[in-house]
Amino acid sequence: MLRTRLRSVEGQMKELRHVRRVLRSFLAACEAAGAGGECPVIENLSLAARKRIPRESN
Repeated sequence: MLRTRLRSVEGQMKELRHVRRVLRSFLAACEAAGAGGECPVIENLSLAARKRIPRESN
């Protein structure tokens, strides 16, 4: 039982390390845009969300 729990915790830690790497790369991309620029990560996420959400036609 403890071995199973340990494997589970180790798997979660691996996933969190991956999330940390991804977030750090996103942060670096936003910081590279500078104080006056738009964050390219946020812009890309917004664009992707707009493409996925169907718009109502009038």
